[in-house]
Order: sequence, then structure tokens, then C-alpha cells
Amino acid sequence: NTLSRQTYTPDPDPVPSSSVTITMDDPSVTLTRTSSSLSPTKTIMCSPNPLAAAKYGSGLIWQSSDPEVASVEKTGTWSAKIIGHKAGKATISVTVDDSGRATAYCYVTVTDTLVTSLSLDSKSVTLIRTNSNPSPTKTLFSSVSPSNAINKDLIWSSSDESVVGVDQTIA
Repeated sequence: NTLSRQTYTPDPDPVPSSSVTITMDDPSVTLTRTSSSLSPTKTIMCSPNPLAAAKYGSGLIWQSSDPEVASVEKTGTWSAKIIGHKAGKATISVTVDDSGRATAYCYVTVTDTLVTSLSLDSKSVTLIRTNSNPSPTKTLFSSVSPSNAINKDLIWSSSDESVVGVDQTIA
């Protein structure tokens, strides 16, 4: 960003101060976030600096370099909501107008949500084989956390297939 300075030499016949207008160059645009990480379906808010928001408000143009990874939605006069969709990287930009003369960026990384815990409905199971039931079974139910994890597929196995086997086809 470049600032320019002009030297003012007072006029010998000054103009009354009520008719003087001081014009400043466009304020530079910065964002409340310059980078962020989020998970799919999660959102974060982003806003420009107060000077740009006050001057351009509804004229701000928000865009995503990859809307399939992260999209951006204007949420008011000047703020925006960034929404994660799938793992990857996207650059969110806000520009003051179509000329692109002042633009700021937020670099977004969307990371997959991984399973952090697994629980079963039973901690131990006793199966008793009888003449009337030579192959007893027990269905175990599982739950994974967090609920928005990307891969909840489980691979069931037995530590000793000669004692007990696992049928993964039962849903």
C-alpha cells in the first residue's frame, strides 16, 4: 500500500473552514482474519477493517477461489460467513469494487474431521454353545465421535478366529 502526502501552502485569502473538503485516498482493506482452518460444514465470520467497511459497506465484493472447498456468503452490509465444504485450500477475497483497486485475502484450509473415539454397547460378551444353539451370535452396536467424522466405516476382527469369528455383513 502506498500513502501519498501533499504539502499544503495556505492561501493568503483563506476560504472559510465550512467550505473546505478534505479528500483522502481509499483506505486499504484488511480483514479480521488473514488465515483460518475449519472442518467441513463449519463456519467462521470475517469482516473488513472499520474504515473500509464504513466507506464501501454494501459495495464490497466477496469471492472464493474454490467454492467447492470453502464458499463465502455476505451476511450483512459488510461482513461475510465462510463455510467449509471439503478438504483443501481456498482463498477468500474481498474487493472494494469491480476495479480490484483494494483487495484483501483470507487463506482458508479445510481439514477433514477424523474419528476421535469409538464406543461399543457391550464391553464383554459371553457366548454359550449348546446342542440346540451350536453357533450362538451376538450383535454389537458401535458409535463414533464426532458425528460429522468423514469416515465412520469400521473393520471388525477377532483376535482368535478359532474361538469366535466376525461377520461384518450384518448391519
